[in-house]
Amino acid sequence: MKILKSIAATVVALGMLTTTPAHSREFADVYAECGLGAMVFSGDSENNRLLAIISNVTWDLGTTAHLSNLSSESNCKNGEAQTAAFIMQTYPAIERDLAVGEGEFLHAMLDFRGCDSAVRSSIISDLRGDLANAIADQGAGDAEMLYNTLESRVSASYGASCVI
Repeated sequence: MKILKSIAATVVALGMLTTTPAHSREFADVYAECGLGAMVFSGDSENNRLLAIISNVTWDLGTTAHLSNLSSESNCKNGEAQTAAFIMQTYPAIERDLAVGEGEFLHAMLDFRGCDSAVRSSIISDLRGDLANAIADQGAGDAEMLYNTLESRVSASYGASCVI
């Protein structure tokens, strides 16, 4: 019983934190648009929102959803955080896909980033060159380097074609 009271108190406290004026997102939207659930079940469909809420509640009682909502007002409004988390979690697979020039993880990363199919081959080519340069210079690439490179490439050349 003490555990249930503790869980309830935590959920209520987190709910009160999200009602501050700086973060005016509704309580249900926090669970649907932020945290681990939103990373796994992205998109605006009602099914994805419901699955994101269930996932957030099941895995950590919404802690990551509330923390990501509080850490930055725009943190949950676009796919940048989702893209970064996806790259961090799947970097070895994305690196293999980049080495080949094709693959499901590479395309999933570009899906998270919102890139049109028309520019994907150009982005992949650019990222392959950047990864090759990183390996030549540093002996290896890493998830942070890939994310930063993707974001700088999108900002410089593909902004209109990669909209989140």
